[in-house]
Amino acid sequence: MHFNGHTVDVKLYISCGDPGSIFNIDYLLVSDPFVYADNPQCLNDNRISFSHNAIGRIHTAENIIGTAWIAGNGLIITAGHFFPQGSSRSGWIYFNVPNSTGGGNPQFPNSEKAYQFTNVIAAGGNVEGEDWAVLQVLPNNMTGLYPADNAAQGTSITLTNEYLTNIPVRVAGYGVDEGTSNLTLQSSSGTYLRNNNPLEYSCFAIDGVSGGPVLKTDGKAMGIHTHIACHLYQEANLGTGFKYDAAWYYINQPYQFIDVQINQYLEGNTHKEKIGLFVNSSAQYRNYHSGKIFKFLPNQSITLLSDTLVYQDQKFWNWTPTAYENHNNFSIISSISEITSQFKQVKNNLEINYISPESNSTLSNLNLRFKDPWYTQKTQEYIEGIYGYRNLGLNAIYHTRPAPFKPRNFINGGNNDIGSYYKGVFLDQDYLDPNKPYYSVQAISPQTCTLAQTGREHTFYFQNWSANT
Repeated sequence: MHFNGHTVDVKLYISCGDPGSIFNIDYLLVSDPFVYADNPQCLNDNRISFSHNAIGRIHTAENIIGTAWIAGNGLIITAGHFFPQGSSRSGWIYFNVPNSTGGGNPQFPNSEKAYQFTNVIAAGGNVEGEDWAVLQVLPNNMTGLYPADNAAQGTSITLTNEYLTNIPVRVAGYGVDEGTSNLTLQSSSGTYLRNNNPLEYSCFAIDGVSGGPVLKTDGKAMGIHTHIACHLYQEANLGTGFKYDAAWYYINQPYQFIDVQINQYLEGNTHKEKIGLFVNSSAQYRNYHSGKIFKFLPNQSITLLSDTLVYQDQKFWNWTPTAYENHNNFSIISSISEITSQFKQVKNNLEINYISPESNSTLSNLNLRFKDPWYTQKTQEYIEGIYGYRNLGLNAIYHTRPAPFKPRNFINGGNNDIGSYYKGVFLDQDYLDPNKPYYSVQAISPQTCTLAQTGREHTFYFQNWSANT
């Protein structure tokens, strides 16, 4: 949330006798009033509209708006001061942003140009000359592409640490402006003033330009714009130069990402769509097409969610690497090149009965206990924090059900969703292997019920099991 003015009053209203109300401020950012005064850096607004496929507008989860761009190695570069300690270090990057409305309301591009970032791989701080960050982004969930892919933005900006004083430079970014130009991509030309770090240059800059590249005339980036002269009451705008060893090392090195293909297969290895990748910053799953290759960091932990619906009488069976819960956590190591959710055919006409041996008839109004490793219901036992409801796999528990019992048709509470019905059973599960899940049924003995033939209550004791196909 942003406020203009000299003071902000915060009042907390609580009921009489309520000792449990708490108001917590995680962090507070305060900047000087934006005063143009006589500073030529504030008055010389020579910006022009600029077009570059590699430069995007960043919106952090804390609603900070700035600039980010694609470096030559495919990484996303921006300013480090966007991510103070305690922030979520996440947000969105939008490329090819259209003009704002006539009233200055910022607009957004088509969904194919939006990329969510979920992690800051490496970052400096808020210190002048050491202000930089490298972001980890997810592929676009419509196209499956990363920003640097040829079929996506298709370009990048080369870094350089070779530059001299008094050369012409240009700063590009999504700065605050009036009307249709507000928070759109513009650039300002000027001169690189001093051969040191932080960079000092005479280009005009304003809020929103932070994170943008400082470009030489050959189009190579010599640094990242980070600090505005108007805010600092200085004669030059400041940036982090790539002669600063830490920024050059972390930004320019090839990060050792591990490519992992995430699949969801029906029997016969046909791709089944909609597989979810959990995004911690937003505490929700984002759906992707099966077969997409993701770039993860070594030892990065990810959570994947299989589709929980039945398709052509098939449903989720297991993961490879082996796991049996419909959402599961995986640690990315170099030996993993694929993670697969496997669907398997289910049998829909299973029925479990009690039979009276004397009359060879089905007994009603009795109960049994059934354990299904793939069953899920919306109760506390089946929820795993922010990741949602999941089946229990090897840790499945018994539930008491009325007999005759048909797992496919049994509805608990009348809601046809993940938490209310069994969706059929898999055949030929290996009950001899303790490392694999299997079904189990228990007869409850003794039990009493009233027989229609006699009109009286009778007590029944379990004798044996039998089965037919």
